[in-house]
Amino acid sequence: ATYSSTNALPHKGFVDVEASHHSSYTISLLSDQKVYFVRVFALNTLGFGDSQVSSPLYTSPAKQPPGKVKNVIASPGGFIGIVDVAWQLPFMPHHDIPCAGTMENPIGCPTKYGSSSPCSDGGDDIYEYEIEYNERDNFSGSDGGRKIV
Repeated sequence: ATYSSTNALPHKGFVDVEASHHSSYTISLLSDQKVYFVRVFALNTLGFGDSQVSSPLYTSPAKQPPGKVKNVIASPGGFIGIVDVAWQLPFMPHHDIPCAGTMENPIGCPTKYGSSSPCSDGGDDIYEYEIEYNERDNFSGSDGGRKIV
């Protein structure tokens, strides 16, 4: 494959990432109206290794479901019959590949252009959360419920 292009940043470029801290990277500010080809080289003191092209060969940015929320905490509420639930925004995208860093030490996703939300929201602002509760850990009980907040 040849990678000649007359496009300028952000539609063409490269980034060097520290091998001891990264095994993934999110390329941001790309257009959903274009296709992008990606290849990765390893580099050491003797130079570049052969490149590996991505699979599939090319892709376009597209909206995805949001990633999984993290750190869900359920605790007794202030009154009988109440359970308080808290969580944090998704940290990793839906596909469970960190935006940067490694699986063991992921780094949060960048903020989308023109937004305060990280890319782990799937490319569309999260507008609500659904909380499901049940008396059984497999959520098959008859007196569970769902709340949308």
